[in-house]
This record gives sequence, C-alpha cells and structure tokens, in this order.
Amino acid sequence: MNRNSRRSIKNYLIDRELQLRIVLVVLVYIFSVVVIELGLVFIPLVYDMVFSSDLAVQYRAASELISLAQKLVPALLVLGLAVSIHVILLTHRICGPLFNFGNAFKRISDGDLSRKVQIRQHDYLIRQQNEINQMIDGLSERLLRLSEDTRRLRTIVDSAQADPDPTHIDKIATEVSSLERHLESWRLSQ
Repeated sequence: MNRNSRRSIKNYLIDRELQLRIVLVVLVYIFSVVVIELGLVFIPLVYDMVFSSDLAVQYRAASELISLAQKLVPALLVLGLAVSIHVILLTHRICGPLFNFGNAFKRISDGDLSRKVQIRQHDYLIRQQNEINQMIDGLSERLLRLSEDTRRLRTIVDSAQADPDPTHIDKIATEVSSLERHLESWRLSQ
C-alpha cells in the first residue's frame, strides 16, 4: 500500500464534527423508520399475546415475536453499521472538497492567487471547484490589469520627474483614469 493510499484511508473523517453529525441524523432517521415498521409488524403479535383468551394463540404469537426479534436485531445492527460506513464515505466526498475550498479561501485572503483548487476525480462539488477556479482567474486578471496600469503610471511618473514635459501630466491623468476605472469595477465592502 503506497503512501497516498494510507493517507486517504486515514483521513475519511476530514471534518469529524460535521460528518459524525450527519451520520447521527441519518441513523436517527433510519431508527425512527425501523421502529415504525417494527411496530406495524409486532403490534398484531403483541395484541394476540395480550388480548387473546386462547393459550395456543398466545403461545404462537409469542413464538413468532421471539423468532422475528432474533432474526431482525442482528440484521438491524448490520444495517446500522453499513449505513454508518456508507454515510462516512459519502460525506468524505463532500467534506474533502470543502476542506480544499477553505484552504483556497485562506490563500486568497492572504493574497495568493497562484494555485487553483484541485479535488479528487470522484469527489462531489466539481461544479463549485470550477466556479472557485473561475473566481481565482477573474481576480488574477483584474489584479494583472491593475498591476499593468500601475507599472505604466510608475514609468510615466519617473519620466515626468526626469523631464518636466507638460505632456506627462496628460499621460498621468490618462493612467490614473484607467486605474480608477479598474478599481470602480470592484464592489468592495466597507
């Protein structure tokens, strides 16, 4: 087993709190459905055991109840375990991408737009990965335009300082207008 396989097996609980909460909710739901179903199956037997005056009917109902309980309890335990494992695997395909998205958002907030979000091939949230990567591309393009405008402005200002030609003021005004247009295209929170 290579290193990547060990790592992926070890990390099925990426967001332990969220994943276990989902497992718990699913198990409570399944338990509720099973209790209702068992009630529907066992109520006639319990009714015959309690309210029948014929001992043979009571004995038959009690025997069937015990027989059903002996068969159903292990099956329900296996079902609960299987569902728990399935839900952990399912949530792993969601929590893994969410973990990567969180890392990407942290990098973006730190000003690093150099890496895109990459999730595994069979993970869910592929569409969201593409949208985040488009956002990173859009931010990179806007920042590149601002950087180019700033570089041109710096060149013109340096030229104006070296040679006080009146045309430099017009060039500076044009570049400042370009910078302002690019900055105004952003909606910033205040």
